[in-house]
Amino acid sequence: PILAMAEELGFGEVAGLNIGPEVPGVLPDDAYCRERKFWVDARGRKRRLRCTLGDAVNASIGQGYITVTPYQLALAYARLASGKRLEPRVVRRVVAENSREVETYADKKPPAWAIDPAHLEAVREGLRQVVNDPRGTAYRAFYNTESNHGATRLRAAGIEVAGKTGTAQVRALKRDKDGRPIATVNYANQDHAWFAGYAPAEDPVIAVAVLVEHGGSGGRAAAPIAFEVMAAVLVPEEEG
Repeated sequence: PILAMAEELGFGEVAGLNIGPEVPGVLPDDAYCRERKFWVDARGRKRRLRCTLGDAVNASIGQGYITVTPYQLALAYARLASGKRLEPRVVRRVVAENSREVETYADKKPPAWAIDPAHLEAVREGLRQVVNDPRGTAYRAFYNTESNHGATRLRAAGIEVAGKTGTAQVRALKRDKDGRPIATVNYANQDHAWFAGYAPAEDPVIAVAVLVEHGGSGGRAAAPIAFEVMAAVLVPEEEG
């Protein structure tokens, strides 16, 4: 069921943007696990393993074998925000040299998800609290920093953001009881920082995903960038 819903969100498949090579990412099913998981018996023979409950737990939080692209994550949040199976599009229309219109990608009404609205609202409320509840991992980035001009403009306009911070581990790091690395880690071994979200939380217009390679904390490194992008669209600064 986790993989089935992930496919509905757009993971594990190319988006079909037609602007260059795309990768589908990885949603590990039993066949995928059998190719990579095994144990060696007493005679030295490899015994293939199916996906296990532990793999399902990892998949539920985007770890383990799961891989995604930033665009896939932005599309997933757009679908969560709208409750519809939005399809990506970059080109509005194609025009030949003689100005003859070759093809037009007219806006089509995307189909609504066949998902319990109560479940969708529970997810949306959780994403809203990540940014707006004092216990949320992106709260400090949105409310307690003076240097983040994007967050300042969004707050001044009364716009709430919904989203989620994330950390993609490069390697296991020793951490203290508060989760902070015990020793300074060189750049190449630092965690990657994620933030994905949408705004306004109650009436979404824009979905954004940000990945900062070796950025460490998603709330500290990635979320402020996302807020700048959202502010540029929703409350642009006056020119000059």
